[in-house]
Amino acid sequence: MKLDKKLKNKVFYFFIFSLFLILLINNLNINSFSEEEVLIPDIIKNNLVNDYFNFNFILKSFDLSFIYNYEDFCFDIKNKDTNLTLRINNRKNISIYKYIFKTFSEPLIIIINDKENNNQEEKNNFNLNKNIDFKIFINSDIVYYYYKIFFIPKNYKDEFDKWFQYKKYLKELKLLNYKPIESYTENIFDLNKVEKEKIEEDNKKDNIIKEEIEKKKQDENVVKNYYDFAKKEIFEYKRLKYIIIDPGHGGKDPGAIYGNIKEKDVNLYISNILFSELNKKYSDFIILMTRKDDRYISLEDRVKFINNYNTKEYTGLMISIHCNSNPLSNKSNGLEVYYLDYNIADSKIKDLVSTENNLGTNNSKEDLNYFINRILNENLIYASNFFAKTFYEIYKNKKPVILPNKLAGAPFYVIAYSEIPSILIELGYLTNQNDLKNLLSKKFIDDFISSILEAIDIFIKNYNDTKGFKK
Repeated sequence: MKLDKKLKNKVFYFFIFSLFLILLINNLNINSFSEEEVLIPDIIKNNLVNDYFNFNFILKSFDLSFIYNYEDFCFDIKNKDTNLTLRINNRKNISIYKYIFKTFSEPLIIIINDKENNNQEEKNNFNLNKNIDFKIFINSDIVYYYYKIFFIPKNYKDEFDKWFQYKKYLKELKLLNYKPIESYTENIFDLNKVEKEKIEEDNKKDNIIKEEIEKKKQDENVVKNYYDFAKKEIFEYKRLKYIIIDPGHGGKDPGAIYGNIKEKDVNLYISNILFSELNKKYSDFIILMTRKDDRYISLEDRVKFINNYNTKEYTGLMISIHCNSNPLSNKSNGLEVYYLDYNIADSKIKDLVSTENNLGTNNSKEDLNYFINRILNENLIYASNFFAKTFYEIYKNKKPVILPNKLAGAPFYVIAYSEIPSILIELGYLTNQNDLKNLLSKKFIDDFISSILEAIDIFIKNYNDTKGFKK
């Protein structure tokens, strides 16, 4: 009797243990991909051709807009919600988003012209932004890489999430050459005429895209590695030796004017004081000024002067001194600091940049390729940004009489074309009574000069510790 009871207990525990194992195995299989689960949703599959998304489908699904730069072969894709821009350099297969630089091995954008056009002049002057004869496809890898960072779905969220998880699963298995769309070439099913025609049309599209990809791969201008492309522009670690002050305007160019006060005079006065203080503190450095008196110097000549001191062994810092004005309002006020950036979202900054850049340059249209090369130099961009932010935070903590108003990126000519870390400072508004009263006051000048000196100290230490911000 006791034996039967023990046997019953063993059978019972074995049953419980077996049930536990079954539940455990089922639970472990929850996150695995079954054959049904790996099916790409139809809306995604219908807009994927050979791993390239229909570009219009992506624009609508993620609420994006775009502008095509013909001169640089660049797509500027804008997220309407965040107002941020993702730049795709289609010639070099490079994407740029904020400070993220990503190189891809395959072409990022494929452009196909459905309309046969033998007119060479029309081919050279096509407008991709308006011409409906062009079909555009975007590499799904770039959507995957920036998914939910830049590409945030507004439509078909569940479908894109499922596609993303599947693509992630494949990449983890190193199945990088997967093709989510397979065209049947054998008559496995009894296909009707319409289905056969659709398959043939899809096959033609696949072949066209494959030909475009192969053509781009053979293009000598395609550089697959970002650092191979940028290494000529990226500076090696150089010792800091120069500090250059650029008093804005001068001579026939007075800058902003309010009553009998001219911006060029204020800029030079403050710059001369800064020059003197820098010489006292940094005896190991060479302190320079683009102008020491009231003379006109073009923006091009200023930049040439600055870049002469970017040598193979040495580099430096550049500080451009300006004053601001707003003829339409005397309420605009405050000190503003600008560093190098090409994505201008603020219309006020855009107007200011346009005004400053048009004074003293004869070039109506600069080569935008230069800006592409410059933005790839991430160390220079970072250094300029670091210096600007460091100065701004130090100045803000001084409780200054001219309040800090703005820290922002903007492509002013003199900082965009300088080959050393550079910032541009608008000291205050001549059109604002408080700023005007305090611009030449001892309190403001002391706060400004001491903030510059402290920021330079911090910059030098961080620059040297990181070998030029490379660590």
